[in-house]
Amino acid sequence: MAVRLADVRAHVADPNLLMAVIKGHLWVERALNAALEIHAEQPSQIKLDRLPFATKLNIATAYGFIKADLRPVLERLNQLRNRAAHSLDFEVSDGDARGLRALLPKDHLEGIAHLDKPHHTLADEFATTLTWVIMSLEAHNAVAEWDRRWGSVVALHQMLVDVYVGLGQDPAEADRQARLAADPPPPPQHSDVVIVD
Repeated sequence: MAVRLADVRAHVADPNLLMAVIKGHLWVERALNAALEIHAEQPSQIKLDRLPFATKLNIATAYGFIKADLRPVLERLNQLRNRAAHSLDFEVSDGDARGLRALLPKDHLEGIAHLDKPHHTLADEFATTLTWVIMSLEAHNAVAEWDRRWGSVVALHQMLVDVYVGLGQDPAEADRQARLAADPPPPPQHSDVVIVD
């Protein structure tokens, strides 16, 4: 499923950091639900609407449905959302906003740097962090969805290539022959998942 970067950014870009937390948490939970549904044989049996966010996160992380290195960020976002839900006077502090970004894995921090604009506000920085996290989850889900749909075809194709090569065909001809029976599309690339206008 392709997602427009501008749509995600517009959803979470709010000068009111409390609203950004709530909106970001909603999108993250939607992506977390999708990760669980993609991997479930009977998704309707999970009753996702009755599971707390933390339980969904535990399941998704334990089974590798999301990248474990994002777990600390998602836990912190959930903590912020819970604090907001249970306190009338809660405000997202600079430390809360910057602390969320600090939990990103190093490779994510390097990738996110080009999204920041000069003279950005704390709200801009927070929106960029949330956008990056959401897009990471959406990209992971797109690959998982492709794998669920095409994984067995890829395995069949590779098995046929191995058989043809074992029978003495050169690898290119073996690949061509195997594609007559099993021709999976290529897995999604970043540009297939993230639409940048």
